[in-house]
Amino acid sequence: MFTVPLFSRDVYAYIGQGRLMVEGFNPYENGISALSNYFQLGADKQWTEAPVPYGQLFLWIEQFVVWSTNVQPEASVMLFRLVALFGVVLCVIYVPKLAELHGVNPHRALWLTAANPLFLTNFIASVHNDALMIGLALAGLYYAATRRVVLGIVLVTLSIAVKPITIVFLPFIGLIWAGKNAGWPRKFLFWGLTGGLSLAILYGLSLVNGFGFGWINGLSAPGSLFIWYAPVGLVGLVVASVSNAFGLDGWTLADWVFDAGKLLAVGIVAFQIFRGEHERLIRRLTLGFAAIVVLAPMIQAWYVVWLIPLFAVTGIRNDWQVKALYFIVSFFMIYAISDQLEVFPYLQTEDLGLALVLARFAAAITGLLFAMYLIFMDPDTKRLFRKSAEPVTERPVI
Repeated sequence: MFTVPLFSRDVYAYIGQGRLMVEGFNPYENGISALSNYFQLGADKQWTEAPVPYGQLFLWIEQFVVWSTNVQPEASVMLFRLVALFGVVLCVIYVPKLAELHGVNPHRALWLTAANPLFLTNFIASVHNDALMIGLALAGLYYAATRRVVLGIVLVTLSIAVKPITIVFLPFIGLIWAGKNAGWPRKFLFWGLTGGLSLAILYGLSLVNGFGFGWINGLSAPGSLFIWYAPVGLVGLVVASVSNAFGLDGWTLADWVFDAGKLLAVGIVAFQIFRGEHERLIRRLTLGFAAIVVLAPMIQAWYVVWLIPLFAVTGIRNDWQVKALYFIVSFFMIYAISDQLEVFPYLQTEDLGLALVLARFAAAITGLLFAMYLIFMDPDTKRLFRKSAEPVTERPVI
């Protein structure tokens, strides 16, 4: 809680976006380059011209933080940390409650979620607003599953007003509201009611700040990138490399691959919405949400943290599934976190690119060696990768 921001510079982008609002700019139309002295504000250059992809609620939080601290960076960072901590507290409260609805050990689910180093690193150390987003979404999901659906929709809509990706929760909440034996007319009715209520709340928020639904234009900013360890990103990279070797426009073909991955993800979400057992609605939501993450050309470490609570509350068996979670977390802690090291200001060399690669490589090797020690040698941790227990069962949530 009391360190400088680690492994991400997004919190400086939050400060810049809040300053845009305080100074009268529309952050949906202006990047932080509209600010004087923007280059010294610490935000990643990606946000120099990019419109903000966040919803109205988080814009107000940004504006309040910057206004209340008078753009004092240390105080602003601590206030954003408190916002992230509030999201963490919501996760700590509602993960066990959702796990109990599924007959899953609530203590185990909480341990897999909130004691997870990837969770703590991205939601507290890196000060990501995803903590508030997923905390509100989990709270809304719990209230929807316990017959307080309107409250659930309000909370999920507030989550959408932080980051719009959780809009995928709404069709599943509509199915919960419709009930177990609902026919198609009833399902479509409650989908309409759910979507209408959420849209009305978002529209009301947009009237208050006057910026409308400008965040829709900003959604393309994170999705315009790719990374090699994302399955679709790797396929696109291979296609581009091979095509370029034969004199073709490889990156245009790679964009087709990326678009195909997104379309496949939409298809999987639609399948989970329209097909499956009512008792497994939250698991179906989890699988659809996972498809959106896994089939994206870019997978950030905090995208994985979106999924861990949902899988934990619906059941991660104590066999290959939990071992896979350990290895996934280890990979993202070793590679994705070390890849975020911003050490270039301290590298006094003409060949800055090579020096940065070597610094990241050294960090990754150090992390890999320690991970191998924990997995294969440390007597207190190596058993986590070997010991089996009774499988986790699942019972109806509704």
